Amino acid sequence: MEQQVSLRPKPQLANLANLPTDILVQILDHFRNNHVVCKYYVRWDDLYDQSPDQALCNLRLTCRRLHDLASPLLLPVLEVDLDTASLNRAKELLSNRHIASGVVGLRVALEYRPAELAADLSKFIKVKDEALVGILENPGRLQGLAFGRGSADFERASAEQMYNRTAMRQAWDNVIGGKDADELDEQVLAYQKILLQSHKEYARLHEEQLQLIEKGTFVDTLSSLLPKGQQPLSLSIRGTKYEDADDYIDDYIEVFEDTDALGKFLTDPHAWDTLDHMDGEVSLTPAKIVSELPIVMTKRGEKGPWP
Repeated sequence: MEQQVSLRPKPQLANLANLPTDILVQILDHFRNNHVVCKYYVRWDDLYDQSPDQALCNLRLTCRRLHDLASPLLLPVLEVDLDTASLNRAKELLSNRHIASGVVGLRVALEYRPAELAADLSKFIKVKDEALVGILENPGRLQGLAFGRGSADFERASAEQMYNRTAMRQAWDNVIGGKDADELDEQVLAYQKILLQSHKEYARLHEEQLQLIEKGTFVDTLSSLLPKGQQPLSLSIRGTKYEDADDYIDDYIEVFEDTDALGKFLTDPHAWDTLDHMDGEVSLTPAKIVSELPIVMTKRGEKGPWP
C-alpha cells in the first residue's frame, strides 16, 4: 500500500510591508515620543533632542508604503532660525507632504544681529568680547577650577584659553586704535584678519535678516509651509536656540584655540538676553515677528495654542 504524504505549504516568513495598514500604524506608533509630543500639542520643557529614530529612517527606505506611513513620525517638531538657510531647509523638508502632515510643533528661534553692531566695529568688539568672557567665567567651569576637580591638563588648557582671549582683545583694540601693522606680530595680525572678515560677514547677514523681517518674507514663508489648517499646532517663539548655558558653552568652547570656530562665533547672531544690558543701544527688530507670526497663521486657518 502506498503511503500518502500530505504536502503542506511551508510557512512563509512574515513580511512587514505586507501587513495590514492598521497593524503597521500601530507598530509605527511605538516610535512616537508621547512623553514630549502628544497628538495635538508639544511639551516644550521636555523637548531636548528630537533626532529621528534610525530604525524609523531605515523603515522609510524599505518600500513606498512604509515610506508614506513612517514619514509623518519623522519630524513632529520643526525648528527654524531667523535666516535664509534655515528657512530653505524647512521648505525642502516640508515639500514632502507626508513629513509635513506629521508636524505638530513649530519652534522659532529669533537670534539676531542688530544694525548698531553691524555698523559699529567698536560696539561689535565690545559685545563679542563680553560673550568670550562669559564663556570663560561660566559658573560650572569656575567651580571645577576652584574646587580642584579639573585635571592638570584641564587647568593648563583653561590658562591658555584666558591668555588667548586677552590676546584677541588686545589685537582687536589695536584695529580701533589704528596701531601700525609693522609693529604687530603674526598672531595679532591673524586675530585682526579674522575680526575684520567676520564683521563684514556679520553685516551682510544682518542685512539678510533685516530683509526677511521688513519684507515679511520670514513670516509669510513660514506660515505657508504647512498644509492649511491641517491640525492644531503648538508654536514656540524664543530669543535663543539654546536650552541652557551649558549647550551654549559646549558650542563655542573651541573658539579660543580654533580659528574656524572663532570666525563662526563672531558671525553668529545673539540671543536676546545677551543684549538686554544694552537697552537703548540696540534695536530688536525681530520682536515684531512675535506678534505677526501667530496672526498670519491664524488667518490661514491654523489653530493655536499660540504664545
